[in-house]
Amino acid sequence: MLYAEQPATLAAAPPAEYEMRLSGAARLALVLDLSRFVHPDDEHDFRHLRGSEGYANALRALDPQPPFAVDERAAAVESGGYALRVFRSRLVHNHFFPTYKVGWGAEMRARLQSEGCADIRSWQHCAARLRLTRNGLAVVTLERDLDNLPLIACVEQMLELQAGAAGPTPRVQDQWWLGRTLLQALLDSLDRRIVVCQGAQTAVIRFTHQPSGERPLHLDRYITYSLRGVRRSDSLVTPAALKRDYAPLVAAFLEGSLLEHEGQRRLPSYDPDAARRLLDRDCSTWTDELCLFTGESALIYRPLEGHSSAYIGGPLGLTSQAYTTYWNAVERGIEHLVAFRSEAQQTERRTTDLLGKIPYLTRRVQDGQVTTAVASEIEHLAAGLSDIFDSLPDQRSQLVTANAFRADYVRQKFDLLLKELEVPQTLEMVNTNVEQLDFFLSYYNDMRLQWQGQKTNQLALILTVVLLFLALSSFLADTFTVFDSERSNRFYGPLTAPQWAMICFGLLTVSVILWQLWRIAQGRRK
Repeated sequence: MLYAEQPATLAAAPPAEYEMRLSGAARLALVLDLSRFVHPDDEHDFRHLRGSEGYANALRALDPQPPFAVDERAAAVESGGYALRVFRSRLVHNHFFPTYKVGWGAEMRARLQSEGCADIRSWQHCAARLRLTRNGLAVVTLERDLDNLPLIACVEQMLELQAGAAGPTPRVQDQWWLGRTLLQALLDSLDRRIVVCQGAQTAVIRFTHQPSGERPLHLDRYITYSLRGVRRSDSLVTPAALKRDYAPLVAAFLEGSLLEHEGQRRLPSYDPDAARRLLDRDCSTWTDELCLFTGESALIYRPLEGHSSAYIGGPLGLTSQAYTTYWNAVERGIEHLVAFRSEAQQTERRTTDLLGKIPYLTRRVQDGQVTTAVASEIEHLAAGLSDIFDSLPDQRSQLVTANAFRADYVRQKFDLLLKELEVPQTLEMVNTNVEQLDFFLSYYNDMRLQWQGQKTNQLALILTVVLLFLALSSFLADTFTVFDSERSNRFYGPLTAPQWAMICFGLLTVSVILWQLWRIAQGRRK
């Protein structure tokens, strides 16, 4: 019954997703784990150095060879975002590193073809960029221009479905593969190494050609639709009209799924109440705009661009490009927070893995069976926790948007985005894991002190026995000397004062030693 009436409806009137046309750009951000390519011999150095100022300086000094070049436009967006009070200088300095644009020259095309790219021609129409992050990730962005493109075709492009190719035809998604290939090409242009200077020490981080380990290489995927115009029947659809009349369509568009029935593709029929709740979370402060965030995509609709002048605060706020630069900076902030989510999830994953070792180690500690291997594993756990603390304070700081973003209307947007990305919940779990790991290490240190005390008690027991033997021997010798002295006429006669003093002192000494031995024995029994 779900599809029984659909073909007739489609025949009667084309759905809105076919009539509505979009102008702007769609940007796909892919987050990859750079540590998967680190040489096994350098993994320890990489874990310790990423997040440090030395590693950050190394990223700033990178000089990749063609087909990569520094993207000056991206640098201008970041500096413009600071001038327009979008970013704080702390964020720009600590977390914004050079973005490299990719040239689709003959060498890159040959590389894609040799590695089996299914649709090279399609991807050559994308603007590809790549940047490395302070905490050991790589972010690849693929941007497509939308020039009066039907909404349904935009979704097909993001899903890598060929328009009009419905049916059981071979379908391959190249997005993740392309992101990995671009990262490999960047590492090749860097001679597969990054030199990090930390203080007086210099470390060379080498990269392999194949990812190692079983950890996921692909961490996150996020789509940002930046629209300058939405038209239907050659009429501009305003943000207010989108919210009022097309809420289910907008929600389905952001979900990014398609249904296909009898050769006809369409967006899913979205629940109106759920769509209304999504549109109610519009965080744009002007009615002339629309800004929606979900956990996997964002929609920014700014029809004022190119038609009106907007003046905003900041040193560049009165320039003609201020409005465009502002929203470009917001899009850059979105990509930063998407990478931040991956960093937080990696930290949560590492702390959870470390926490999984606690039950076994606790049992060994309680049983007193701390072998060299167990002690080494506990030291490894402590070192892992130390590496986490290299980045955790900064992650906690970024969770407060006022530390990274300046203007109130900007912070409100990113507060909502962080909530949609569930970063606060992730870091809360990290904090809980860290507390439990710290509790175990404190417990182990207490037990280690107790074991050291027991060893000290054992040594004291041995020394006490030796001293007791020596004391008794000396006492008996002195006693016989006193009793055999010329002052004693008879061995069994009345005892003199010196004899009584010797006997009392000896008995007191023996009593004290026996009492100490009893206390040591009671402590060992407990």
